[in-house]
Amino acid sequence: MTTRAIGARIPRNEDPRLLRGLGCFVDDVNPAGVLHGAVLRSPHAHARIVSIDTARARALSGVELVLTAPDLGEQNQPTPLLIPNPNLTHPRTPRPLARDEVRFVGEPVVFVVARDRYVAEDAVAAIDVTWEPLPAVASIEAALADGAPLVHADVPGNRAARMGNREQGDRWRQQARLRTRRSRHQRVRETRRPNRRTARRQGIGKAAGRGAITLRQESGRHTQAKCNGEVRCAEGRAEEIVGN
Repeated sequence: MTTRAIGARIPRNEDPRLLRGLGCFVDDVNPAGVLHGAVLRSPHAHARIVSIDTARARALSGVELVLTAPDLGEQNQPTPLLIPNPNLTHPRTPRPLARDEVRFVGEPVVFVVARDRYVAEDAVAAIDVTWEPLPAVASIEAALADGAPLVHADVPGNRAARMGNREQGDRWRQQARLRTRRSRHQRVRETRRPNRRTARRQGIGKAAGRGAITLRQESGRHTQAKCNGEVRCAEGRAEEIVGN
């Protein structure tokens, strides 16, 4: 068995199915009554939300739901901190929908549900948001500089944690530089290898329905999983429904 990858012909299991038009993708999964969602996201790295007018979006035919942070109420809580640490004195995680400020480009602000994707996108475009741009920082060095704008008003100096000491930090940085120099040639070689796993994961999406169903992937592994009313698209293609 050869380990050569560059320039070699690589057998692919999915090609015959795709070339014959038998592929199954997210757009092919269309249960009756399925709804589509779209999100209005922040165009600013840091800004205050002055007002949100969703009247035109709610009035569109086919729009089922328009949600803002006030609509979520107590459910609009920060996402859980997955890796707590005693040195993390000011942990901050994003909320499902931005409440008063946005702190990165693309932060979700309004969520729209409609009968098809086109109406959902039209509804997002019909939402009027008044922004008050605020100073932003784009690097760790800029965030820690004296007088830097605060990302969170209650986090002094933009410092979420202080771990170790300066001597340890200097040693870690020196070791990191050595590892970078040693692995530079290896990284260059690795970037030239075909990354099939990355290519297969493009186009991931999800459709949801009611009831518990059993799913089986189209790949040769025949992995089975219980799912509470979800039809998933794994590695760029939808999974097959084999039971209810």
